Amino acid sequence: MNLPVSLGQMRVLPARPAENLETVRAFAAEASRRGSRLLCLPEACLTGFPWSWLQAHAGELAAPVEAMRRIARSTGLFLSFSHMVPSAEGRLANTHFLLTPDGDTLAEYRKVHLFSLFGEERHVVPGSRRVVADAPWGKTGLAVCYDIRFPELFRACALEGAVLFLCPAAFPYPRREPWRVLARARAVENQAYFLGTNAVGPEGDGEDAVTYFGTSVAAGPLGEVLAEGDETSEALLTVDLDFGQVEAARGSIRVLEDRRPEVYGPA
Repeated sequence: MNLPVSLGQMRVLPARPAENLETVRAFAAEASRRGSRLLCLPEACLTGFPWSWLQAHAGELAAPVEAMRRIARSTGLFLSFSHMVPSAEGRLANTHFLLTPDGDTLAEYRKVHLFSLFGEERHVVPGSRRVVADAPWGKTGLAVCYDIRFPELFRACALEGAVLFLCPAAFPYPRREPWRVLARARAVENQAYFLGTNAVGPEGDGEDAVTYFGTSVAAGPLGEVLAEGDETSEALLTVDLDFGQVEAARGSIRVLEDRRPEVYGPA
């Protein structure tokens, strides 16, 4: 089976969901025009990370998700994106939504690994389970940003049958080369497709200022780069995924079958 996909590398405007939604609408319209079935977007693509604003507007954070449902319905696309939603614990949940073309939630994943370098745990409650979605094209493992550094999560999803990983991200400088290596590693070690959609451009002021380096990546089951964004520009990358290549890779070098979990653990 083949799956045409688009990765929407966008500059996210902090605390300006209406403007970010306009960018998403433009990407979605173009992705649909190109014949894509799935549009992937960055981490926190509707709001960015203005923590005080997010807490103050927690009651309004459901509205942008409803707008995304309408975009999915109007364009006939599956949508993958991360958004901050209120949690019962009083903090936010960094949630990866996978929406269907009907606007329904196919799967929902809470980011498991929080980025302690930026103190994400002060604002976000971590997820406690992995999620493998039963998508029409095959089983799909969900992740968010920093999760990419934890191969155990992706291996566990692969062992559940995942043939595709979706990872919205907000990776800033100076970690561009680690991002590029990790994306290809998560693909090749599990013989699956990996779609990592990163934000691009500056966010924040003073000590909190960061610049996201774009470089969104679509990697194939042999670790090959199928498409890659540049470091400075918004872009819509479109590629065609052939899941027969996953079957061929796994049939040739039987990594998952040749594991020795009795030596090093189940993942």
